[in-house]
Amino acid sequence: MYKLSLAVLAAVFILMGCRKNRFGDFKTETVTVRVLYPETYSQPNASGTEVTLTSALDGSIKIATTNSAGLAVFSNVLPGTYSLAASRTLTPAEAQPLTGFAAEVRLNAIRSGLNIATGTNPAFELRLQGSRAGALVIKEVYYTASRTPAGGNYFSDQ
Repeated sequence: MYKLSLAVLAAVFILMGCRKNRFGDFKTETVTVRVLYPETYSQPNASGTEVTLTSALDGSIKIATTNSAGLAVFSNVLPGTYSLAASRTLTPAEAQPLTGFAAEVRLNAIRSGLNIATGTNPAFELRLQGSRAGALVIKEVYYTASRTPAGGNYFSDQ
């Protein structure tokens, strides 16, 4: 009797383990992201831009690159809350026809709290922001006309 009940229990576990998906079928979505250059640029679509889709639930990341129409497509995206980020660095040769300046340009955009629901085929738009990369960076500012907590004066070299 003991062996028979073990055999029945093992058969039940085997049959339950062979099911493809015990939790039902998950519906996934295809997410389309259109990335645009700043409005002052000579063309609107930002081709060759890396776009990152990050899940707020588990931190999983999907990466896509925009095509010549500025579109990045993410397939098999589970419903949930996500953030989008895009970044593009233009070389001086790439920046010249777009901006009129032959200098390296770094562009970025981010959107968070995007809700992707089942059956919506979501499409989002990101507009890049940025400026020319220059040689001058102000890292710290010193001010010499203020008082210390003890009432003394700060010296300009400290």
